[in-house]
Amino acid sequence: MKANALFRILAVLIFSCALLSPDLSRAQGEFPYPPPEGQIRLVCWNIEFLGTRDPSRTPDQLTSLSERIRSFDSPVIVLQEIYKGETLEEVRSRLGDTWKTTHCEGMENALLYDESRVEALCTAIMSELAHSPSTPYPHGFATPVTGVFRPRGGDAKPFRVIGIHCHYKDRVLRAAEGAWLNDRVREMLDDPEETDRIVIMGDCNGTPEKSPNVEMEKDGLLVNLPKENGEITHVNGRSRIDHVHATAAAMGRIPKRSAFVIRLEHYGDTEEQFRAAYSDHLPVFVDYVARQP
Repeated sequence: MKANALFRILAVLIFSCALLSPDLSRAQGEFPYPPPEGQIRLVCWNIEFLGTRDPSRTPDQLTSLSERIRSFDSPVIVLQEIYKGETLEEVRSRLGDTWKTTHCEGMENALLYDESRVEALCTAIMSELAHSPSTPYPHGFATPVTGVFRPRGGDAKPFRVIGIHCHYKDRVLRAAEGAWLNDRVREMLDDPEETDRIVIMGDCNGTPEKSPNVEMEKDGLLVNLPKENGEITHVNGRSRIDHVHATAAAMGRIPKRSAFVIRLEHYGDTEEQFRAAYSDHLPVFVDYVARQP
């Protein structure tokens, strides 16, 4: 009896550890780890002057970049600083034929997504949407890119991702961009044809103490997700400029209600190695519930 009881206790402990292992990995700061069952990972990453960096990235470095992206285990990647579409295509081609991109030359925001895992219902530069506003995007520095995706398999509902890169010098223009995005999200939420699950990701620039763009969050329409492993998102160890915002409906699909920063130590990179092959920014992600029981 005692042996059987001990065996049952041990079995329960082993099973409990298996259930908790993703959370333990997070608590220990380990990465990579796969998204939990039923969830998909959404990543944003400013990859620093893709196509125009001097010196140019070598073919081996582009291969390393695509391999790093693959290791994130994410079917939707929001990218910034994409200055040449052909260089993005070189990265995409290394990922395989199921990967697609949405990018407008000179706009520098881009979507990279795997159609074997998500169905792209709509992707566009936001100024080109059918119900695009009469008010142009402020300054035209980097018009946001957007896509509506539905995870494949089952009856998962669609969600919208918006990729942004706010102005890097002018605080007034950044505020105007935030107000413009707030207006657009409000219009989308008022549209019965639209999904209310909207996630905005990207480089917000500036280094505020609390919020990257209070205009974007006006009236509580969008929430800025805290980062569970520290706010710093730049390899210089100071800047906190890459952020994730979500509507209430999308927030309800993000179990941790927080984002995660992929840091140099997760892959054993030095700052020199990381900057040479990848960027001066760190990737940020959220795990999103694609389907619920």
